[in-house]
Amino acid sequence: MAIWHVLVGPPLRARDASREQISPVEGLSALSLDALTSIAYGPEAILAVLAVAGAGALHLVLPITAAIVALLAILVFAYRQVIDAYPGGGGAYSVSRDNFGERVSLLAAAALVVGGDTLALIPLYAIGVFTGFTLSQSGLVVHWRRIRPPCWRYRASLNGLGAAVTGLATVVFLLTKFTEGAWVVVLAVPALIAVFVGIHHYYDETRRALGLGEIPGKPQGGPAVVVVPVTEVSRLTEYGISQALSISRHVLAVTVVHVGARQEPGRASELQRRWTRWDPGVPCCRGIAKRLPGWAPALMWRPLRRSASNHAGSRIKA
Repeated sequence: MAIWHVLVGPPLRARDASREQISPVEGLSALSLDALTSIAYGPEAILAVLAVAGAGALHLVLPITAAIVALLAILVFAYRQVIDAYPGGGGAYSVSRDNFGERVSLLAAAALVVGGDTLALIPLYAIGVFTGFTLSQSGLVVHWRRIRPPCWRYRASLNGLGAAVTGLATVVFLLTKFTEGAWVVVLAVPALIAVFVGIHHYYDETRRALGLGEIPGKPQGGPAVVVVPVTEVSRLTEYGISQALSISRHVLAVTVVHVGARQEPGRASELQRRWTRWDPGVPCCRGIAKRLPGWAPALMWRPLRRSASNHAGSRIKA
């Protein structure tokens, strides 16, 4: 745990969270670096491909540049529709979830996780980004057809064009770069979806077990056994037993006997003798504790179980 704290830092308290926030200027400076580096990889990738093709392919620089500019223009105009449809914030995951359901949105989420920063990983990054764009634009087509705002046909056509272009780019990357690293995406995306489904299933089971979002039934009271741990007979013991009797008339005092400790049997016998002499009207039994290697003891409450079984239908409270 100490090594983990050295690597990522100690856990933050809730009152310290505000200190970790950054200003808009700091955030813009930090987040803009990702866009700048992504732009820098584009020309590098183009030149790497043209260098392999030879000097005879240099005349393709302008057509390739024009195609990239056209693709970017389509993406910019198409993605403005996302801002119009989701002014509060929405990306590929949100649009896919609202228009296609949970299963398709997991594909968008998994695709967005896949990325890369080097020339060798550009296919992974591009496939992940274009897959997210395709799902987002396709989801907006469904969105505009469902709500039908003014000029919805134009909006749907623009997003449909964006989905077709980015979908074609995704297929081209998969086919041309499959042996150069794109195969990782084919394996990574289903694996990430499986992880997401497992996490979602866990939280869904937890929600059902806790009844979150549901109106619970009427509370039902019943007889309960209140367990009071004791180590000696004193005024503190008297106060604890009195408070327990105010909760339930079924009270059970328990003293823990550690197996292997020489003084424990004598202490427990002396406590039992004084308890009998005091006679508070509450039974006292022994709980046997076996010390395991490490810091965690495993308590085996055999006498407690036998004593509590005398109160049929009672619940144990400690």
